[in-house]
Amino acid sequence: MAGGDRWGVGAVVLSKACGLLLVGLCALQVLPGGAQVISGILVDSETDTAIPFGDVATVDSVMTALSSTKSDLRGRFTIEYTAETPVLLYASALSYRTYLDGPFRVVPGDTLFLEFRLDPQPLSVDSIFVSVEAREQRLQMAGFYQRRRSAYGGAFLEYKDLEDIPALRASDYFMRIPGVSVVPDGGGAGRVRVTVRNGCSPNLFVDGVKLVRSRRNGVRIDEVVRPDQIVGIEVFRNSAQVPSQYDDMDSRCGAILIWTH
Repeated sequence: MAGGDRWGVGAVVLSKACGLLLVGLCALQVLPGGAQVISGILVDSETDTAIPFGDVATVDSVMTALSSTKSDLRGRFTIEYTAETPVLLYASALSYRTYLDGPFRVVPGDTLFLEFRLDPQPLSVDSIFVSVEAREQRLQMAGFYQRRRSAYGGAFLEYKDLEDIPALRASDYFMRIPGVSVVPDGGGAGRVRVTVRNGCSPNLFVDGVKLVRSRRNGVRIDEVVRPDQIVGIEVFRNSAQVPSQYDDMDSRCGAILIWTH
């Protein structure tokens, strides 16, 4: 018969009737063959419901894994191993605290049955992932990804590209786009405008709304939007590239689309 040596957390006491329970339900069965077997069930300590797809492993005293398995839809598991010394049992599941119990000594040919009650541990969500998801959704709704996959051509920068570009002004992003120039507009120190071929000023749309520009200088992007507000940029350098919904009689110089939070 198998005995329960204890020098870890919790306790399992095996009686002849296998009816005494401390860490969980404990039973002992004699099986043919020489395998050492631990079977059991993972249970939510608060709701008493089974925990499926949890990870269970036997480890030795220096935390080297001997064997591992997963709990089934009913939370049950069976794990076989071979060891001459007592083993620890490690259990974990998504959104639960990990559990380490033992040591257990199982005689070859015997099976030890355990019930592990895991404490819930709500997952913490990193705010940066929430932000990225929101920005992706913003661009998806704007048709950004669809146009990038289409045959329109043009240049596309999404938030992941923009984060790699040091920018003090929104116009700094356009210095990295081939075929686009950022030039002084003569309207004062530091004022610039974004142009395409031959100094032509494209139409500017912010969140799908066309901004009125002067014939000479166009729209000064830095006076319209800040770098930290931008999640996506599209540049169409000529009228042939401009998507139909942004094309009009005044789009010979192409169009710039800026998307914000």
